[in-house]
Amino acid sequence: MKWLLSLSAITFLSLWLFVAISDAQEVPSELVAFITNTEGDEIGTISFGEVTDEIIRNMDLPKETSRSILIMVRVEGLTPGFHGLHIHSVGVCEPSDERAFASSGGHLALEGQRHPDHAGDLPSLLVLEDGVAVSMFVTDRFTLEDLVDLDGSAVIVHATADNFANIPVDRYDPLADEITLTNGDSGGRVACGVIAEAP
Repeated sequence: MKWLLSLSAITFLSLWLFVAISDAQEVPSELVAFITNTEGDEIGTISFGEVTDEIIRNMDLPKETSRSILIMVRVEGLTPGFHGLHIHSVGVCEPSDERAFASSGGHLALEGQRHPDHAGDLPSLLVLEDGVAVSMFVTDRFTLEDLVDLDGSAVIVHATADNFANIPVDRYDPLADEITLTNGDSGGRVACGVIAEAP
């Protein structure tokens, strides 16, 4: 019961923060991804914007947060539970591939980066029993410019939870395999959105 109350409190806090920032006309909307499922239905949005001085003051964030990226997520129609959430390296979302949304490529990453240290690795998305997920977080792993380079980028929601390649070598055998080190065993791609300038 306490666990359910905690989830309710987290959801309420997230929604309150959305409203508070919206009222201050500081919703990060420099870039946006309209998220669609494999059937082509739009199920939500993910927006990106730089953390401004006003956001730092309103949310009492450390000054060091400036020039980081504030990401706001609101999607629905997903299976309850945790889902992997990542920025992928190509701005294409084709649900009809042999493997859904394979056109978006792998995680946004610098050479030599492995999961969960890819630039595009994001916190997991917690979907509630009604299929809705609301989340907000800050990252300094990439810039807005990185997201709209020559081949663009996309946001992918995966089918299952991301284990963040948490396979401690002193506790498990065998060691983490290539799939774990690539996407944290987060399964197939169930939703995608191309990141572009906000309308």
